Amino acid sequence: MKGGLKFWQKAFFCALALFLIASYVLGYVVFKQSFSLNEKYIQDSAAVEQQIIVKSLYENVRILSDKYGEPNKDNIQSMVEAYAEYYSEQGVYLTLSLDNEVIFSNAPENLPFFTIAENLAKPFGNVQFMYKKDVSGIMEWHSEMLTMLIMTSVIVSACMSAALLFMLLRLTSPFRKLNLAAAEIKNGNYEKRVDLGSLSKDEIGEFAEAFNTMADSVQANSESRERFINNLAHEMRTPITSIAGYAELLKIANIEESARVKAVDYILSQSLRMKNMVYKLMDLAYMKNSEIEKLPLDIGEIISRAADTLDLVCRDGGIRVIFDFNETADIRGDAALIESLVQNLLENAIKAGGTQICVYTERKAIIIEDNGKGMETEEIRKITEPFYRIDKARARAGGGVGLGLALCAEICDIHGAKLNITSKKGSGTRIKIDFTTI
Repeated sequence: MKGGLKFWQKAFFCALALFLIASYVLGYVVFKQSFSLNEKYIQDSAAVEQQIIVKSLYENVRILSDKYGEPNKDNIQSMVEAYAEYYSEQGVYLTLSLDNEVIFSNAPENLPFFTIAENLAKPFGNVQFMYKKDVSGIMEWHSEMLTMLIMTSVIVSACMSAALLFMLLRLTSPFRKLNLAAAEIKNGNYEKRVDLGSLSKDEIGEFAEAFNTMADSVQANSESRERFINNLAHEMRTPITSIAGYAELLKIANIEESARVKAVDYILSQSLRMKNMVYKLMDLAYMKNSEIEKLPLDIGEIISRAADTLDLVCRDGGIRVIFDFNETADIRGDAALIESLVQNLLENAIKAGGTQICVYTERKAIIIEDNGKGMETEEIRKITEPFYRIDKARARAGGGVGLGLALCAEICDIHGAKLNITSKKGSGTRIKIDFTTI
């Protein structure tokens, strides 16, 4: 998929956005709370100081009233100037009004103030006192702290972005390796694997191990398919070439009768052989996509029927077949398929060239042994592949197409059974169909 953001990019932007939002909100809340606490402290202290000044003014106005009578503009102004001079050094400015007329004020016009206005108590209610606390300091602190918060946030965000980017690239590195390996496998390099030694032992490591297992399966299936196609082409090429040759021979008008009969017989035999091959392939395809009903089986009767079919072949070949049926055998499956399975295995045992075949059952197994030619270990691994034959010349001469054991393996698979083959060159073969998983 082209053009979209990659997973690590999405994770990076989402995590960064969440971090920035959370850090900015938290920083702003802490900053505002700190400012509010400082502001409240200034306001509380100013209110206390204002009350002290009001009480002192009241006493002084009362003294002036007792001495000079009704307070007037001149004597009040001279009194408040002394207060103003003292408190102005502390950032406090005073405004005094008499009958709503301002008679004194030393407050600058360009400064921010916290203001408290109050009339003096009776009988001097016509005197209004305004207390103004200079808060430019805290406002400057507010501005400086806000600038520092922004700068700190930018620096922390940059560091966080770098750290987050590094961690995400590190964490997603195995996925990029997996992606590259998948691309190589897609392009036909089925031997490509992910190096598990460089990965952690967490879920990513488990995923990479599963990926390698899948790649093993893909490689095995690819090799099996390639062998299947090569073998099929080889199997079809020989009879088709021969049929074409004999057909050309039959076109000759003056061909002898014996040659004509031989040509017709060969064309017929090879046609039947290819027909048999097609039917076997159809059976394989059918069984790969089918489900069966597993019913209790009379396994002794099924084996006897399969053996009766081959009785004449065994007698002609001087092969002795020995049966030993376990009465407690408990095997479930499809009777027709199990009979086909046993018959195919018996046919292979007959073709092995021995003199004796033993067929016996256990409670959950069918075992077929012969004392024929046997096979090598490497051949056992390939024997259930379509068209694979150990003795190709002998099998082809006998009319075989190399699909019998492939069918047996499929029958076992759809029954949930396991086909266990043990053999030794020159000592015969033992095949055990284990139904313990049913």
